[in-house]
Amino acid sequence: MPVNGNVMSNMLTKSLLVICCVSLILGCASYGGHKTKKVSDANEMERILNLEIPTGSNILKAESIMRSEGFSVKYQINGSFSNNGRVYDNLTYLYCDRTDGGPIVVQRWQIAVVHSNGKVKNILVSTGFVGP
Repeated sequence: MPVNGNVMSNMLTKSLLVICCVSLILGCASYGGHKTKKVSDANEMERILNLEIPTGSNILKAESIMRSEGFSVKYQINGSFSNNGRVYDNLTYLYCDRTDGGPIVVQRWQIAVVHSNGKVKNILVSTGFVGP
């Protein structure tokens, strides 16, 4: 039984549509953020974040990236941030907080994405373990 040209064209169109949808889904799933999820070292976290959010980046983009990495984010104006025993005062920054691990001991990440005029100026990373 010969295949009608319209039927063949329709099957090809549907096949291409399915391939495009699967590719899109797999592509989005493979990005998925979480480039920082398995990091346990503050220096490595800072290195990765500086690659993802370089100096001069738009603060809204930085906020979006930090949220996609699983951080809760709050804007701080003229706030303080402690990092490696040093206290930074009068900073305007995104305060980003996340805990990893558990259930008994968790690693807490506290990150300040310092910005001015809507542009990222610096990233400060603080981490520690919390548990009994």
